[in-house]
Amino acid sequence: MHRPRVLIVEDNRDGLATLLRLMPQDGFRAFGAATALEAITHLNSGVEPPDSVLVDLEMGEPPGEAIIRLIRDMGLRSYRTGLPTRVVAYTGFDPGAPSVRAAMAAGADAVLIKPCVIGRIVAVLRGEDPGDTVDLPGGQP
Repeated sequence: MHRPRVLIVEDNRDGLATLLRLMPQDGFRAFGAATALEAITHLNSGVEPPDSVLVDLEMGEPPGEAIIRLIRDMGLRSYRTGLPTRVVAYTGFDPGAPSVRAAMAAGADAVLIKPCVIGRIVAVLRGEDPGDTVDLPGGQP
């Protein structure tokens, strides 16, 4: 059976290197992108789509929620399961911040607030943990 693929989009190169080093220990095949352009290039490269994507919201331009919207617009599905690619927004911002709400509106499946231990990141990427609670306008959870 194929190991789940995760694309990590993180502009902090040390943080990206750490996640790329740790993910295989939890059974993932990990790929990294340090910029939005690198992420878009990877997603359009023709390789099998990732099962999940961890997107830093603090990427600059374009913002992380734009990458999330692109993933949803592309209709990416996991090569292993056929389910839609799971997208997790990863941020140091408060759960009520406008960028966090924008990420959820763009189609993120979950949000993780930094700092976060690797076990929790893995559980959220696998869908075993719902992530952090984000209160959306209109009372939507």
